[in-house]
Amino acid sequence: MNNKTTYFIIIFISLFSFFSCQYLPIKKGKTDELKKYDGSYSISFICGDICMAKAIIEIKDGKIDGQVKNIKKQNFLVIGYVEKQGDLQLQSISEDSDEIIEAYGKINNDGTLTGTYSVEERTCKLMGFCYTKDKNEIVTQYDGKYLLELVRGGKKITDVQVTISNGEFHTNVPAKANELYKIEGMISKDGNIILNTLFSDSNDKGITVIGSINKDGSVKGDYYINIGKKGVFSGKKVQ
Repeated sequence: MNNKTTYFIIIFISLFSFFSCQYLPIKKGKTDELKKYDGSYSISFICGDICMAKAIIEIKDGKIDGQVKNIKKQNFLVIGYVEKQGDLQLQSISEDSDEIIEAYGKINNDGTLTGTYSVEERTCKLMGFCYTKDKNEIVTQYDGKYLLELVRGGKKITDVQVTISNGEFHTNVPAKANELYKIEGMISKDGNIILNTLFSDSNDKGITVIGSINKDGSVKGDYYINIGKKGVFSGKKVQ
């Protein structure tokens, strides 16, 4: 081996070692920046005031995976990523149909998530929040009984009493024609609420509720019925 070849090999090894040493701290720094978005998120996909699907996704070190269930009772596995400013992208990788879900959004500082999604030629909105940073954590500070009033088009629709136990909702919402919407949901440490009763009966009828509970026990938010009607609700803790 001549001196010229030896010289180039030494230079190459030195450069490789230098950039390798620089790369690891940079990669670690990016991972640390993304850890603040780690957690379990509940998301509703709403199109024209119709809740078309719901999802639970897990975010870990900027990577997303989860499952979407739509109004047709089809399941979609999704993957994606989050960037350091909270911008995210996800896409379905397997499903029970030929439709592909693509979604873009942003995680806000309070853990809420907003954005848009598209399926074929439809582009609609999504919203949700991080309900826990730790799967083993149970939020109990909002436990109790609440009385809610549902209003649509300026008219009172019904009163509903709901109970939160261990940070979860399990109750029935009365509707017309002696129907009941069976709802289940969860609440985050910050008081964000998301309830779903999607696909709860043979007619694909249901309701999705998105709102918040304040420290004084007052409650407010919006609700969406699968037939395409939107209303508001408010209430307070009674016990």
